[in-house]
Amino acid sequence: MSFKKIDCNLTQAFDEYPEFGVLSGVKVFVSGTAIAGPFAGCLMAEMGAKVLQSEAPKISCGTRGTTSWSQNHRNEFSITCNPRTPAGKKIFKKCLEWADIWIESSKAGTYAKMGLTDEVCWGVNSKLCIVHVSGYGQTGPYKSKASYDVSGQAMGGYMYMNGVSPTDVPLKVNPYLSDYVTAYNACMTALSAYIHALKTGKGESCDVAQYDTMFRLLDNYPANWFNKGYPKQGEPVPFRTGNKSDQAACFSFYDTKEGNAMFVAIVGQGPVTRGYPIIGMGKPGVTEGIPKNCTGFPLFDPRGKKADELCAKFCAEHTCDEIEEIFNKAGIPAMGITCTNPQVTNGVDCYFRICFLDPFQGTVLANYASSELKAKKAYCLGENGNEYDQGLVTFFKQAFEKAGGTVVTDSFPKDNSDFSSYLNKAKDQGCDVIFAPVSIAYSTQLVSQAASLNIGIPFLGSDTWDDNMVLQAAKGTSVQAFVSTFYAEGGNKTFDDGIKAYINGNADAKTTNGGDDTISAVTAMGYDVYYVALEALKAAGSTDPAKVMEALPGVVYDGVSGHIAFDETGDAIRDTAYIKTIDSATNAWKFVTQQKAS
Repeated sequence: MSFKKIDCNLTQAFDEYPEFGVLSGVKVFVSGTAIAGPFAGCLMAEMGAKVLQSEAPKISCGTRGTTSWSQNHRNEFSITCNPRTPAGKKIFKKCLEWADIWIESSKAGTYAKMGLTDEVCWGVNSKLCIVHVSGYGQTGPYKSKASYDVSGQAMGGYMYMNGVSPTDVPLKVNPYLSDYVTAYNACMTALSAYIHALKTGKGESCDVAQYDTMFRLLDNYPANWFNKGYPKQGEPVPFRTGNKSDQAACFSFYDTKEGNAMFVAIVGQGPVTRGYPIIGMGKPGVTEGIPKNCTGFPLFDPRGKKADELCAKFCAEHTCDEIEEIFNKAGIPAMGITCTNPQVTNGVDCYFRICFLDPFQGTVLANYASSELKAKKAYCLGENGNEYDQGLVTFFKQAFEKAGGTVVTDSFPKDNSDFSSYLNKAKDQGCDVIFAPVSIAYSTQLVSQAASLNIGIPFLGSDTWDDNMVLQAAKGTSVQAFVSTFYAEGGNKTFDDGIKAYINGNADAKTTNGGDDTISAVTAMGYDVYYVALEALKAAGSTDPAKVMEALPGVVYDGVSGHIAFDETGDAIRDTAYIKTIDSATNAWKFVTQQKAS
């Protein structure tokens, strides 16, 4: 980093700054730490504005030097200045004189106490647009209170809404939702004030409160609260429904017969008319209690609760392929989360999925075995007649042989429980790896039996191995296993922290998760598919299935599992898989690398 003495000539300081973007020529001065204020300036800097950040000489933001600080101060220039001293105040006023916009983030009245009231600032620069960013605004009983992200989420009502059940603890949303949304609001407010100043020649003072920002995001809940009274369990406007929507039953992801998950949305007149009979709910206008032209029921309504339970039951009794076929005939769009077989979307217009496919997964594992494990000979094992197993074996074999390796293939009968002959065969054949893209039930048997036979050959497992039961089977052994999956802990820290906080704060969730807080890849995929569905609904501007299906191919979303876009068949465009292994010291999954197909 280089430093330059400029004698308060701020125009000189930006001499080498390139002109670009729609805000080229706009000058922004930012004072404050943490996220909301600086990131608001960063947003304008990314649009071409010249942004100067003021920091205290001895007390800097706690994140300085971290990637978080770099992210939130990108394209910004920095100075150190203490406006509490005469010399510092002189420099500070020079910055105000130079700027078009001043964004300050602090408790209300902080700068007024230093003698820098709005009126004093306008005496320096009559066209200055001032944006005060605080927790609770410049007036009112809480104006002097400090606020951070968690405070904004709590006081703004967001934490109240998030959790699994009415009795569950509130959950905050990561990463720092309140701070970042407030920054966007501050940016919009600053630019609105700037437009006003251009029209009138006069500056403006704006009040942006973290509390107000979060409260505004609560959709229709505040209106319902004010109109109908504070909600209680069983009354309208329920709360803490987890990934479900209290406003719409049958709008969530559900477990399928083979253990995968699918997002199903039976919301709106068309989907309800076609979808309710499929799940056994009845037909609108015919079945008692379901009116003609019904668009669905809220989750708190007994009919909504019944519909959601029937949808879950229907999905649990059918495979992804079966659900896809049934819904395709009904014209209802569906999205698969972890169904990787290439045949799923063939000839189907209304089925989409966000996971990578088996040709990609097989190639990734073959390349990892060849390049990272230095394997020359692989033993491939799958269940006889199982399309998933055999398909992956074929894709792996093609890629591994292309890389110069040799492959021995084998199959076992359905419901087999003794794998000793297969494991010994792999050992006798001198194989360097065992590729077994089999179900969880088979994989746990392979691991435990390999340990008892002292088979030291490392396993390669597909996404089906990504389960805590495999960890339990390997506990206390020296078995090595490398697994390809859609997501691994370490891929997104803020997501990891949020999910772990939820699991550890909910006894039922922890029990369901196997008694620990290990994050499953399916959790990340379920999280992502929910938001992909929301993006499709937003793009369609409707819940009509035809419009949603039309919008889905154009959806692009950067989720915790990576970048998601769709090809012409409805398959996700993916170029990377996560590889993880069993850490014998901690008996936990350990993230190894992200592996590409080529």
